[in-house]
Amino acid sequence: MAQAGQWVPVAPETRQLLLSSLEMHELTGGAFDITLGGGATGALEHSGGMFRLAPGAQLDLGGIGKGAAVARLIQLLQLRGVRAALVNFGESSIGVIGSPPRGEAWRIGIRSPGGGTAATLELTAGSLSTSGDYEQTSSQRNHVVDPSTHRAADSNLRSATVLTADPIRAEALSTAMLVLGAERGLALQAKMGGFDTVLIDHDGRITSTGGLGGS
Repeated sequence: MAQAGQWVPVAPETRQLLLSSLEMHELTGGAFDITLGGGATGALEHSGGMFRLAPGAQLDLGGIGKGAAVARLIQLLQLRGVRAALVNFGESSIGVIGSPPRGEAWRIGIRSPGGGTAATLELTAGSLSTSGDYEQTSSQRNHVVDPSTHRAADSNLRSATVLTADPIRAEALSTAMLVLGAERGLALQAKMGGFDTVLIDHDGRITSTGGLGGS
């Protein structure tokens, strides 16, 4: 077992996932972070294929792991010549290939925090990820942690859905959007581009970009 502060080699697939996580941390201004503890910044460093954690830091891939699993399964299906498929991990991370057997697009419902379906989107490619305060514990109402406070995210959003090509980026961005809240989240979307979003606030209001919002 590696000691704190020790450089550790990782497998190529793990290396790519960690690099993607660090990239999303930078792009979101720190709103997405796979590290816990070890100081406010720079808890995870890399050099080539080597990584090291600051003393007291831990890795938590809960905010990107399902997206990575969806991406891998989509890749395997495409390598095997599959032309149409929907990959669903826990209803929050979804990837699609092509069109369903009956219909021109996959119809995917966005769960309403109050129950039922808030909106329905139609996909023929790409991925969708939703982060929300659906999962609650006795001590906090939101399972998503705000890296700036190390406490449960407490923005004006109850749900953030992101639609983009890469399932890993989709999950990281939906997590970041929930942390940032509607105003800063929409500013991030406008600045970054490359993805669209559907946001639901605590009053049930839906804000979307790129014509999303569905039926």
